[in-house]
This record gives sequence, structure tokens and C-alpha cells, in this order.
Amino acid sequence: MAVEKQVMMRRMNSESQMELAPVILVAEDEETVLSFLCRVLEADGYYVLTARNSVEALQIGAAFKGAIDVLLSDVCMRVFQNGLELARCFNLLRPETAVLLTSGSALPGNGIKNAEWEFLPKPFSAPRLLSAIDALMARKQNSRDWVPKSSREIHLA
Repeated sequence: MAVEKQVMMRRMNSESQMELAPVILVAEDEETVLSFLCRVLEADGYYVLTARNSVEALQIGAAFKGAIDVLLSDVCMRVFQNGLELARCFNLLRPETAVLLTSGSALPGNGIKNAEWEFLPKPFSAPRLLSAIDALMARKQNSRDWVPKSSREIHLA
């Protein structure tokens, strides 16, 4: 499994210095959506790990040696756990990882609205996805002791 290798991908920051690419774990059971997410994120310089269900996502979270900056997960997955359950388990495993949940059918009031995680309704465009990820990364970078908090308000509009 590719989980064992170190992240060697690099990107330029605003001061033209090289830095390690942020790592995003994408958990999505729809192959076409997974492919779209990977293409968009990799084109923007992110290192992307992929899981086709919550079991794979948790295995990657446990085995990957480096930091995982963001878990991007579909809420409605068919195998084992949905995205909300995955986010809860993943935050126990890696509390420093930001979570962005997506769904075309789940509504923010269905357990997501007051949760610790961000929500991006489907369908969304590549720029909208990158804006949501960038907001999470900026917030995480600006907070030395970043831990998800249910009380924070985040507006991705």
C-alpha cells in the first residue's frame, strides 16, 4: 500500500520557498467523484490519499506516517460507516486533522449543522472545493494548537 511512503511532493508558498505539500485524505465511494476530487486537489499541489470507504480511511489514518491535514469525506457511503461516523472515529485517531464533509443528499440539519466539521453541499465546483480546503488550511496554519471545536463558526460562502 502506498501509505508507507513519505510525502515528497512539494509546492511553492507565497514567499517562493519550498515546503511539503499538505496531505488530504479523500474518502469517497463514487469512483467518478473520487477521480474528480483527486484531479482538482493534485492540480492545486495537494498530496492526496484515497479511500473508497470508511474502513480504508481509518486504516490509512492509522498507518500513514506523516500528518494528514484534511479528511475530505462523503457523508453517505455504503460500506461500514457513513461520513459522520468516520469523522468521529478519525478525530479520535488524529485530532489535529481538519474535516470537510460533502453530500448531495444530507442536509446540515441532519447531524452536521452543529458538528465539529465543515460541510460542503454537492454539487460543487472545483473553485468552491479549493476555497473550502484553503479556508480550512489557513485556519489550521494560523492556530498553533488547532483542534476542531464545535463552537466555531465557519462560513464557506
